[in-house]
Amino acid sequence: CQTGGRGPQVCQRPIGLGQNETMPAYLRTISLSIFAASMLVIITYAVHFSVIADDESHEVVLAGTERRDHEHSDPERSNPERNRSPIAEDVPERTFRALSLLSKVQRDAFLRPENTTTLKVVFAHATKAAGTTTNRVLEKWASSLSIPYREVRALSDVISSPMSKISGIYSTEVPRRFWFRKAQQSGYLQVTILREPLDRCLSWYHFRRADIRPKFALFRKMSFYQFLQVKGCNNYYLTNYQTGWSAPWKAPGKPGQSAFATPPAKNVLPGLLADLRHTFLMVGLAENLVESLEILRVLAGWPRQVEDMLDERQNVNTKRVAVDDISARDKNLFYQLNKGDMLIYRHAQECFNRTRTALTLLGAL
Repeated sequence: CQTGGRGPQVCQRPIGLGQNETMPAYLRTISLSIFAASMLVIITYAVHFSVIADDESHEVVLAGTERRDHEHSDPERSNPERNRSPIAEDVPERTFRALSLLSKVQRDAFLRPENTTTLKVVFAHATKAAGTTTNRVLEKWASSLSIPYREVRALSDVISSPMSKISGIYSTEVPRRFWFRKAQQSGYLQVTILREPLDRCLSWYHFRRADIRPKFALFRKMSFYQFLQVKGCNNYYLTNYQTGWSAPWKAPGKPGQSAFATPPAKNVLPGLLADLRHTFLMVGLAENLVESLEILRVLAGWPRQVEDMLDERQNVNTKRVAVDDISARDKNLFYQLNKGDMLIYRHAQECFNRTRTALTLLGAL
């Protein structure tokens, strides 16, 4: 309180209750009534909205049950995809997937609109890999299509051969590095047949043992284990032969040995695998010869079926030792010497399976 001069005393006290003062009874009654009314309103609204939500969810469940019952009674309505044409939906997707499995070379050949008689094909003939049988089929194909067929064995003939002036089918056993560039520049599509390495090597072993010429007499007395260790020209056909023979370039090697006598360097193999996948029109397998030649026929667009031309296999030795009969010691030595060939062959299997799957999806096989 303050006293202002002689005037009356003025007391400035805040409005409200003091520390020792209590609320009058009538104010407490009014406050409790207002609080109770508010709580009643809140509870009423909560119950009301809860009931509405339950009703809506119940209606949804009933609607879903009625819809399922109706679908069970009408199967055509329950599965609208059943009435959708498979041609409109499935085929384009399947075709896209199939074409994506093919390499660019294969897609271009498969979709080529031009006359197939103008097609140029060079067959890279790997020794003891069903090459002789394949040559006979290719020769019959060329005859039926009235296109030239030429089989070249000598390196000098390959080097001097004017491949640019020849259209048709060209076959050679000469290592690929000697004619790869010439074939590409002349527009040839390259095809080859590879064989399981140990099986191919056994075939070469028995082929040499059966040779009656005097210079091969020594081989007739050798075991397979001894045969694998022979140096010189024989080593070329026994140590990563398919790797070095199919490579478009020459790898460093000692004179008288295979260019890939030792396992190829890690920076060389990826290039070889990519070349096999993207350069060849067809990489076939001797173990699946009929299928391989049928794939070639489809990609090349040639009309006749393989079975009509494949009379019998050529140069097949039915008396030779099977792969399963080879001892573990011989197998270990072979696999140690042919790591490159084993890798190349596994990749050839992948290429073959991809192409077969793609042409099957396209309905061409």
